[in-house]
Order: sequence, then C-alpha cells, then structure tokens
Amino acid sequence: MKQTSPQSLYIENHVKLETVMGWYAPLMVNHNGKALIHCPFHADKHPSMHVNTNKGKWACYVCNKGGDAISFVMEKENCTFPEALNLSCSRHGGPENTRSHICSYCPKR
Repeated sequence: MKQTSPQSLYIENHVKLETVMGWYAPLMVNHNGKALIHCPFHADKHPSMHVNTNKGKWACYVCNKGGDAISFVMEKENCTFPEALNLSCSRHGGPENTRSHICSYCPKR
C-alpha cells in the first residue's frame, strides 16, 4: 500500500497546477483547461510548454521535462520532493512537516 504524507494529500486535493505555476509566471488558461506557455527551464523563443489543468500535468517537448505541480516546484527551485512539499504547503497554508525542518526556502517557525 502506498503511504502518503498529510502534506502530499493536501497538495493533491487542494492546490491546483495553475496556482503553483502562477507563483512563477502568469498563466492564461483556455476554456478547455489547456495552455501553451514559454518554458522556464530553457531559452524559449516560441511557447513549447503544454499545460493541462484538467489533468494537473505539464510537459515541455523541447527539454523533455514534465510532471505535476510538485515536480514543477522541484525543477524550478532545484529541490528535493520533501522540500517541494514544504514549500508548496507553506505558500498555500497547508500542514507543516512534523519531522525536522529540512526546507531552506520555507519560513522557519
């Protein structure tokens, strides 16, 4: 059985992909839940990152990166999965990590 933390459940159920991507750049989503934007991970003259908010997935077919909201934070902040969870929860008011504070981006309490 897959074990999930309260933080990952919170992100999965309450934080939308467009909210997370909006922390870094404006995102204009079409009525069908899709967007095409400039990829923030490489020099991009033409939009190459496809975002599907209905599925909660993003993909750039130029640099072969893609994933969900947490993987976007991991790529953008160059951090680990637990650090990305802490960062996302701290920005969106989610539960705190009950173990030692390992995220250098999150405000220490």
